Amino acid sequence: MLIDWFTVAAQAVNFFVLVWLLQKFLYGPVVRAMRERREKMQGEMEAARAEKEKAQELRQGLEDKREELDREAASRMEQARQDAEKWRENAIEEARKEVEKRREQWLDALEKEKASVSGTIKKRVSSEVTHLSRKVLGDLADSDFEQTVLTGFFTRVGDDARAVDCSQSDVVLRTGFEHSDGHRDFIDKRLADFFPDCSEKVVEVNPVLGFGVELVAGDRKWEWNLSSYLDDIERNILDELASGISGGN
Repeated sequence: MLIDWFTVAAQAVNFFVLVWLLQKFLYGPVVRAMRERREKMQGEMEAARAEKEKAQELRQGLEDKREELDREAASRMEQARQDAEKWRENAIEEARKEVEKRREQWLDALEKEKASVSGTIKKRVSSEVTHLSRKVLGDLADSDFEQTVLTGFFTRVGDDARAVDCSQSDVVLRTGFEHSDGHRDFIDKRLADFFPDCSEKVVEVNPVLGFGVELVAGDRKWEWNLSSYLDDIERNILDELASGISGGN
């Protein structure tokens, strides 16, 4: 069998032309398209990965924000609870103070009322006692009683009167009752004994003194009267009543 080398050469040339044409117009574009498609897919994957990371970051930010809001809400709830507790304590304290204030006012009013009642009772009792004392002593007042008053008065004056220099002044003795000759002799003797250097000795009667006696010599003055004595009794009675009531409380 004879080989047609022209035909073989022509077919070889056609084959290489076909390969070149395929390479130029088919395989090259397909390869470029595939490469571009791959690069595009890689870019999209990179973009998707970036978006995913961004979404994750946003999600984490939202989670952090939610946790922060939860903490803030819990803090505000705790602050509100503390404020409410503080308000409750203040309200209780204010109420306690108001109750204590009202209680003190009530006790003070009660104490004043009790003092007023007890004061009225004390004054009435002391007045009755002193009135009775005055009446009894008035009924018993006679010459012997007046002598007792004079004797007691001069006994009390005693050494104080003897120490007074009355050479430059008069001695004046006043009594609230009239005295007999015996009383006058007794008075003159006592004045002469107490004030030997005083020549002028005046004896007067002043009914205002009641059963009292008053002596003035130099710059000194001594006095005793039934009113002051009974006033002392009244004060003692009031003190005793006051201490008795206080002790009962």
